Amino acid sequence: MASLQVLEPFRPYLLAIAWGLWALAFYRERQKAGTCGVDGTCEKPSYRMFWISGALLLLISASPWLVNQLV
Repeated sequence: MASLQVLEPFRPYLLAIAWGLWALAFYRERQKAGTCGVDGTCEKPSYRMFWISGALLLLISASPWLVNQLV
């Protein structure tokens, strides 16, 4: 764990990049949801993995606070 402390100063930047990529994925997934095939069939996308990844990202973002609450 001591080797990960080297990354602690970069944590806000890494979280900003992660949240930005998650927002981009949200935008692209929502944009794709309105498209239909040439035969007129529209496929309903599944957002389950998207929301699971968002929950994990939120958990990782709050991890220092959670650890302080548990200790």
